[in-house]
Amino acid sequence: MPSFDMTLFQSDKLYTLALVDPDAPSPNDRKFGCWLHFWQYNIQGSDLSTGTTLADFVPSGPGEGSGLHTYVWLLYQQSGLIEEISFKGQKHIPVSSSNLAAMQNSSE
Repeated sequence: MPSFDMTLFQSDKLYTLALVDPDAPSPNDRKFGCWLHFWQYNIQGSDLSTGTTLADFVPSGPGEGSGLHTYVWLLYQQSGLIEEISFKGQKHIPVSSSNLAAMQNSSE
């Protein structure tokens, strides 16, 4: 897991942090949409150990010959505690724009 400088986070706020690859399986063929590489929510301030992990960190590993991929970290300040998010037991899932919108809406 990469390290983050989270000194500007407010200790009394909750955050959601996710990593996606919008170029799956390749920049020329994005049929999978955004691929989820990490998702953690209910992070108290800057303490990642307090968050609930929905998808464990998966390092980049684009397929051979797929070209350069873009990896995007998404950070949202939550308006309150998120009780539970479930993806029916799937550990890592493709993320659609509607799922990302739902993540943002749950953070507002």
